[in-house]
Amino acid sequence: LDRRIAYSTVHAAREAGVDWILHFTGLGNPAHLSEQLRSRYEVGEILALGGARVTQLRASLVLGSGGASFEMIQAFCGYLRIMFAPRWMDARCQPIAIANVVEYLAGCLEHPETAGQVYEIGGPDVLTWRELFRIYADEAELPQRLVLVLPMRIHRISIWWMNLVTPVSVALIRPLVERIGGNTGWYFGTCLWRLRGFVDELLGGPGLSRGRRHVDSVAVGDHLDFWRVVAVEEPCRLLLRAEMLAPGVALLEFRVQVLPDGSTELRMTPSFEPRGFAGRIYWWIIAPSHSLLFRSMLKQMVKAAGVRVLSGPSCVADG
Repeated sequence: LDRRIAYSTVHAAREAGVDWILHFTGLGNPAHLSEQLRSRYEVGEILALGGARVTQLRASLVLGSGGASFEMIQAFCGYLRIMFAPRWMDARCQPIAIANVVEYLAGCLEHPETAGQVYEIGGPDVLTWRELFRIYADEAELPQRLVLVLPMRIHRISIWWMNLVTPVSVALIRPLVERIGGNTGWYFGTCLWRLRGFVDELLGGPGLSRGRRHVDSVAVGDHLDFWRVVAVEEPCRLLLRAEMLAPGVALLEFRVQVLPDGSTELRMTPSFEPRGFAGRIYWWIIAPSHSLLFRSMLKQMVKAAGVRVLSGPSCVADG
């Protein structure tokens, strides 16, 4: 499949007149390449056949939010106290931060003389996966995990395990209203919101007492009850972060989008990144009620706006 995609890329680049390709690939010992790395190196060779100059950036493990490797480490350390790990737990790698990778990519674009060159951009530290898990646990202030490396090959089991513990608590539903919070309230389940705020205040959190700065407008840094505005993109996006006491990070995003048929889609995306096993249990407990709560909120928002609903509200779970 990699070979087929590489040849297709060469053909498309030739048709489009592309004369320079940046190829981000893996880093390994040429004398002991895995099947995956051999395939990646072959892709680089195929890309060079098309006549375009190819700059190869070879990296080992890329660490950063959103990256599969980082999320796997985060998930394992967050949910499991004892890990029965495959043998690759003691494999060595040269991790590099995703921000540094972006700097290298941008640097190549700023320096045309890098065209046709190969750069190995592994980080300065050579670490095992076991050591990376320990470092993450230290930085996240989590208890150290007991890692037991099994002598047999358990590739199939380890893949299933990653899927099981990877945090995927995201629901996609609809709409956006800037007047939310404060005197306006949350359109549905007022008693539930007040109860959550009351419990939060008892535990030392802000509760619902802060209200909001302005009844009609919001700006980055504003508080909406126990939420904080972290992003505003007029008029299509509002992102809130919960400041209530909880074993994890809760976000609530609102988006509005005009569809090709001229109708308007309103989307609300609540998400929660649990912290440790307690956070996972917390999410499992409250998640079932969220579907009813947010669906009803959306219906009441649309009702307050006085517009006709073409479809929905619908709920789609990611994962």
